[in-house]
Order: sequence, then structure tokens, then C-alpha cells
Amino acid sequence: MFEELNATVNAIQNIDLDSVLSKQTFMKSVTLYNDLTTDGIRDKSGASKKHGVYIHYYNDKPLYVGKAERQSISIRQSQHLGAFRNPKSIAERSGKKYRDFLNENNLKSIKIDIWYLDLSNYPKCIIPMLELEIMNYLNTPFNKENQIS
Repeated sequence: MFEELNATVNAIQNIDLDSVLSKQTFMKSVTLYNDLTTDGIRDKSGASKKHGVYIHYYNDKPLYVGKAERQSISIRQSQHLGAFRNPKSIAERSGKKYRDFLNENNLKSIKIDIWYLDLSNYPKCIIPMLELEIMNYLNTPFNKENQIS
């Protein structure tokens, strides 16, 4: 049993992340405003039926990596946006990070491009492992407290 587990861990740790990331699907763009409103295009990517890892980009730089294993990628994005709009929300830390980013950089708005890796056809246990590998690889600033060494 442990041999199979070690093989799985080694496979995940040795995956070619450049190749994996080249398979991302664009979901949508969302603009976050410093008055806590949002604006974005409607998702037509099919993410409402997908599970996997998603990445938030700002000016083509990855800010945040997340996972959707129990809920769809679309539902997870709705949770992020809800947390951004509601400063009292404690369910999702990303909202505060985006609000702080706007304030610290004296920005009125930021446009976030959301991309995802569709892992719907894989065992759901793979999703958090791949999420950690990607967040470490991309060194995303909004995931710092979650990264492993």
C-alpha cells in the first residue's frame, strides 16, 4: 500500500507543470472595484460543471491558486466574489486579500482573469495535491500561508 502511495506522491511532485499549465481553459474576467462592487462577463466555459484547479491572474501574473473538488469551479468563483464584496465574510480569505491589494496599491479597480484546469475526469483527491504543487511553482502571493516547503 505505501509503495503505491509513494508512487503517487512522486508522480505528482515530478509532474511537468509547464505542460500542465499550458492546458488551462479561460473562464472569464472579473473587475473588482475599491467600492466593493464587481463586474464581469458571463462564464461560457462550462466551469459550472467542472472540478479542478483555478488560477486568478492580474496583468498576466498569477495572484491566487485555488481548488474546486467538492463544488464546481463556478461556485468557487462566486464564493470568492461574495467574500470580496462582504468585508465581514470569514468563509473565504481571498476577499480580504483583494481588498487589501486594491488599498495598498491605491487602485480603483483590478481586472482578474480566471483560468482553470479541468480535472473532472480524475479522482478528486488529486485536486488538492496538484493545487499545492502549482501554488508553490507559481509562488502566488495570495497563497503564501498555504505553501509547503
